[in-house]
Amino acid sequence: AYFYDTITLMLENKKSQYINTHGEILFGERFSYPWTFQDGIAEGRTCMFNDGEEELWGAIDANGEYIFTPQFEEPPRFLNKTTALAMKDRLWGVISVDGHWIVSPKYDYACRAWAGDLAWVRTESDEKWSLIESNGIVITEQKFDEMDAFSEGLAAVKMGDRYGFIDTTGTVVFTLEPEYYPMHFSDGLALVVQTVDSTDRWGYINKKGEWVIPPQYVDADHFYGGLAYV
Repeated sequence: AYFYDTITLMLENKKSQYINTHGEILFGERFSYPWTFQDGIAEGRTCMFNDGEEELWGAIDANGEYIFTPQFEEPPRFLNKTTALAMKDRLWGVISVDGHWIVSPKYDYACRAWAGDLAWVRTESDEKWSLIESNGIVITEQKFDEMDAFSEGLAAVKMGDRYGFIDTTGTVVFTLEPEYYPMHFSDGLALVVQTVDSTDRWGYINKKGEWVIPPQYVDADHFYGGLAYV
């Protein structure tokens, strides 16, 4: 097990329990499906059994105190220390740690954008993704057919038949030709695959959309520490 914020998980009698780096068991309550702590927050699930024996998710802090009592149908996804995406009645909204719904549940799909307190959301009827802040304000009126998490300040998105990248203001920084499919940025470069006549070739672009290494590899990986497998 790996330690996050000096806390990790162990399994005992088919129940998971948190321990610290001294091997001391934390919190008297055992959780059925706890998650690791990150930034002092654990998206830990406990089981509350109602008439349908429904398993509900809550969250605890590093002291074992509830941030949210078990009440959500999916793990709350924290956007910052005070707000989280949460599911109620199979719809996602934004809730504060004091229990106030900042955005009432109305989205069919929601996920963290991994840039500040931004989130990607969409509805079944719209089928396009919008970028919102934790206060519910929509970042840009433009919507996207596909989206990815932000990495190094940019996120890959699909608009019609083309992929491109946006910044955290929702501004389109550049677009690519239809035959190119991009991955996320790492070490200032994004891995991009070019498909022509069912043949793939991999290369790398910079944050201006310029080719640094043109498509030429039959397989490739992201750059880390200045190196990449090809």
